[in-house]
Amino acid sequence: MTTPQILGGRIAKIRAGDVLGALCGEGSLSKEQVGKINVNDFAIYVAVARDASKKALAALNNGKVKGKTVKARALAA
Repeated sequence: MTTPQILGGRIAKIRAGDVLGALCGEGSLSKEQVGKINVNDFAIYVAVARDASKKALAALNNGKVKGKTVKARALAA
C-alpha cells in the first residue's frame, strides 16, 4: 500500500466518502484497492494498493472531489 496525500480536509468540508467516490467513480479503482482514509483538518491520507497508486494520483489531480479541484501527491515510503 502507498499513501497519497490530498490537500484539503475538514476545513474544505471533504469527507472520506467523497474521496472514496472520486477514486472508485472517476478513478475506476475497486473498493479492494482503497484502504483506510484518514481525514484531518487540512489534509487527507488514503491507503491505496501499490499497483493502482499512479492511477489514483492521476484521478485525484485531474478530477474533482466533491466538486472541488484538489492537489494530491505521493508520500515517500
